Amino acid sequence: PSPPAAQATAWPMPLPPLPPLPTVVDESLALPEGVLVALRDDTGLWLHRGAEKVRKLLDSGRMGSFKLSPDGRWVAYEVSTESNGWDLWVVSTASGTPKQIVDAAELAQRLPAQQYSSEYRRLTKLDAYDWGWSPDSAALVYGTYEASTETGVDTTFNDDLWRQPLSGGGSERLLAPGKGGRFAFSPDGAKVVLTRMVYEGGRIFNEIALADSQGGDSRVLLRLDPVGTDSEWRVFIMPQWSPDSRSLLLPLTRAAPADGYWTRSEDPVPMIRLQFDGSYRIIVPTVHIPLTQDYNGLWSPNAAAVAYYQPMLTLTDELAVTPPATRIATAEAVDGLGAYPRPNPTALMKDHAALMIASSETGVGEVYDWVRSGTHRLCWSPSGKRFAYDTGNGQQRWGALDERVRILGDSKGMTQCRWLSENQLLLDDAEGLRLHRLDGRQRQLMTAAKGESTDFAVHLPAPPHPA
Repeated sequence: PSPPAAQATAWPMPLPPLPPLPTVVDESLALPEGVLVALRDDTGLWLHRGAEKVRKLLDSGRMGSFKLSPDGRWVAYEVSTESNGWDLWVVSTASGTPKQIVDAAELAQRLPAQQYSSEYRRLTKLDAYDWGWSPDSAALVYGTYEASTETGVDTTFNDDLWRQPLSGGGSERLLAPGKGGRFAFSPDGAKVVLTRMVYEGGRIFNEIALADSQGGDSRVLLRLDPVGTDSEWRVFIMPQWSPDSRSLLLPLTRAAPADGYWTRSEDPVPMIRLQFDGSYRIIVPTVHIPLTQDYNGLWSPNAAAVAYYQPMLTLTDELAVTPPATRIATAEAVDGLGAYPRPNPTALMKDHAALMIASSETGVGEVYDWVRSGTHRLCWSPSGKRFAYDTGNGQQRWGALDERVRILGDSKGMTQCRWLSENQLLLDDAEGLRLHRLDGRQRQLMTAAKGESTDFAVHLPAPPHPA
């Protein structure tokens, strides 16, 4: 039988936002108790702790990216070497004493790279996009790649995983080459999710895998057709852990066309909740895939809701939703999605998206606000009751379920936001990083360099256990 005629989608009009409270610059505004913020400028690495005076931990030197340990006692950071890639060091947030943890020269000697010709020598190096802290803050975890020392290209990602204790000794291999990849530990520290590219039968797949935190019980959950762009840039779909560490949230990419390897990044896709046996349930029918690791769709810290941006399109064409080309485990059918939204050129709101706040169990929720099309930064407060976001048209806003949205202030292109408590957050845009309270008080922590976002990391104290 013929499919039913598609009906135009009726989008509810959200209430206009409440105006912002008067802004008051308050240089005495302090971080909440127990909160640490590490940030870097041209001169070095600085530490803000509660109401204490800011202090310098390190000179910038050859420092690369940095990460605060889960317990807040250390900052790990990259140090560039002349030819061997990156060393990894740590510095104590209490004493400011630095210590080398991973030696790039030792790594290259321990893991000899495969040599394909006598013209260029290849070395094994630490993957600057693939390292972080172990859940217990006792070690650094990293992956490696091989590349030519002369050209910097001819790169092979090993997709392995190593653990180097801060106490010393040799690195322990957690996952063999081909079994690792970019990784994220679960909130409870028991498991690690991995994403990597695999080549099989003349095809390329984005493989989502799971292992325990010590590298055991490694298994593949799902294979997706990878997301490509019109350039050499490829998107790794990085799943997001549920706060209870029992499932994963990620977009389900559509099957690549028969004449290509990549699925299109501009096509809206379903968002799914993936279980550890490889089965999944669709939570949201259509979201955009952004070209960053921070993909569209953010789980609230209390696991009750998912925030996402849905294209405001009308259903004008019928298009079957094609599942991934390969599945490792039994997965629920995708047929229930029905018609696939296609743009209607006459639609009034075709250049906008709806900010949706939906139940993480059922996907049922509300249209909270309208924003410019695309995906924009959004962050949840620690309790999951409030959220802040950028509209894409010059405003930063905050809201809460069952409450009317309020304007935070003018936006210069918000690149990051992070709540520190239920009424205080960090906002980073083209003017720099500022500490902002919901009562309108604010303090500039750093002025931005032209065209650059602020490098910062945050440690929040653990919430008190219920009595």
